[in-house]
Amino acid sequence: MAFEMIVVATLWASAVSFVGISFIFLNERYLRVSITLLARLAAGALLAAVFLSLLPSALLGLGPQAAMIAVFAGVVGFFVTEKSIGWHHHHDIHTRGLEAPLGWRNYIGDGIHNLCDGVAIGSAFLVSQPAGMIATLAVIMHEIPQEIGDFGLMLRSGFDKQKAIVFNAFSALLLVSGGVGFFAAYYYLLPFVQNLEFYGMAFACGMFLYIAITDLIPDVHKDTPKGWLHTQLALVLLGIMLIASVAIFVK
Repeated sequence: MAFEMIVVATLWASAVSFVGISFIFLNERYLRVSITLLARLAAGALLAAVFLSLLPSALLGLGPQAAMIAVFAGVVGFFVTEKSIGWHHHHDIHTRGLEAPLGWRNYIGDGIHNLCDGVAIGSAFLVSQPAGMIATLAVIMHEIPQEIGDFGLMLRSGFDKQKAIVFNAFSALLLVSGGVGFFAAYYYLLPFVQNLEFYGMAFACGMFLYIAITDLIPDVHKDTPKGWLHTQLALVLLGIMLIASVAIFVK
């Protein structure tokens, strides 16, 4: 049952890439507003998923020390990945005059990110169905603004639209590979490694925290008018409430 849930959930999350592609054809002003609003919603969702569901489950499954080491590994691992390939979680649609190598680095970084998202979903479903549903929702909510920004960056790096769509779709399918691959690794290593699903979920918590704290949350404070800031903060709280509702009612 867990395998089927992982496949369905990762396919749904992968389909979000095409939602991002459809947004890119909006008027630039509406596109900018859409990315901003969706990114704030995603920030709240990621934080809530970690602290209200995934991390408590990892702590119970592994104990505090092992769980926090795995979380720390997720934070450091994602940081090293970004810096080593010169990529970051991209939401800027205004970057112009980009060189093609930057587009390729972004494509590689996005693929690695999608693999890790698949691991997050796969490990969470192996722990429990509610955890899997929460991880999937959190991934979907932060994939939309990410894919909009990534697709826009590829276009501004010299990719034509058809090529960008094909490459973006292939990158999105790596999310399925991450989930299915983790499931296969779990059963292959089951006789040798205990609690692998909890380690994977704790690692995903580190990744989610890194994205929320270093990318999504700081953007709220960048050149934001006071009235608009209140709206963005409300969206962060809404993202938290959405995840909290799932955590409360899905058992």
